[in-house]
Formats: sequence, C-alpha cells, structure tokens
Amino acid sequence: MSDTDWLTRQGWTPADLDANRAGRLSPAQLDALRARMRSYVRRAMLWTSAIQLLATAGGIAGAVMQHEPAFFVLPAIAWLTVVPIWLYVGVRAHGVRVDLDAGRVEDISGQIAGAFVNSVTGQARVRIGSTRMECFGPGSDRAWQATRRFLTQSDVARAYYLPRSRMVVAAESATPSSA
Repeated sequence: MSDTDWLTRQGWTPADLDANRAGRLSPAQLDALRARMRSYVRRAMLWTSAIQLLATAGGIAGAVMQHEPAFFVLPAIAWLTVVPIWLYVGVRAHGVRVDLDAGRVEDISGQIAGAFVNSVTGQARVRIGSTRMECFGPGSDRAWQATRRFLTQSDVARAYYLPRSRMVVAAESATPSSA
C-alpha cells in the first residue's frame, strides 16, 4: 500500500501532513481531533453512566422488594468502579485539549521498538526508540485505527504526535515512498 493510501485511510490530506512536517496541526486536523475527543468522552460517559444507573436501580429495587438495605451497596460499588474510569478519560481528554490549543506536533522517526495493542478496545501504545506514544479514540472512528495499524505493521516509520498527551496524530513511512 502506498504512502498516499495510508494517509487517506488516516483521514488526512498531503496538506495536513505538510503542516505536521512543519511542527503544527492543520485546521482540518484540529477540527477532526476535537470532534474525536468529544466523541471519546461522550461515549465513555454514556456507557459508564448506564452501568451506574443499572446498579442504582438494582440496589433500590432489591432494597424495596427484599426489605434488605444491604442492596444499597450495589450503587456504591458501581461508583467505585465508574469514577476512576471517568477520571482517566477526563485527564486523558484534557491533555489532548491542551495540546490542540497549542496546535503543535512533534515527530519521531525510526524503527518501531515496541507496540502493545489492546485486543478489546483497539487502543495501542507504540514506541519508537525511547519515545512512547498512544493511539486512541472512539471505537467507531476508523481513522485513528488506520494510524495504529500503520504503526504496528511498519518496521520503520515517522510518527507525528501531540507532545503532552503523546497521542499519535499521523504516521508515514520513514523510508523512500512506495507510491
């Protein structure tokens, strides 16, 4: 697959990549990444809130139907499970927002030294040399997943990432073009 094909699958144009090479995000990338993070946070809040509501409803129903106040422990357990997820997603999204407000990217080129892909979420940690980066976003957004696939299938790559959050924005071959 050519570099241009990979770039298109990542959702970017050659102009976006030129902006990354200059150390900044393009306006289209800023818009796309902001929308991606809104979707990521919204989805995390939605499914975890559903868990919390079900546990609360179950606790109330159990307490009323069984006349057993111990069922109120269900919502407490759900809160203890859900709140760390909310904090994790919130801190992660805040880091991305701060990076997007700055509008800059850093790049690293070299051999992929390590990659871990979560088989459930598809999110990944990738390392080029000693630089650790992350690929994540909403599950329905195929663009960030194409970036992850590119990095995990390449031997040598150039990755453009947000400096604070370490989120990979785009990737390209670090070897001469195969177009």
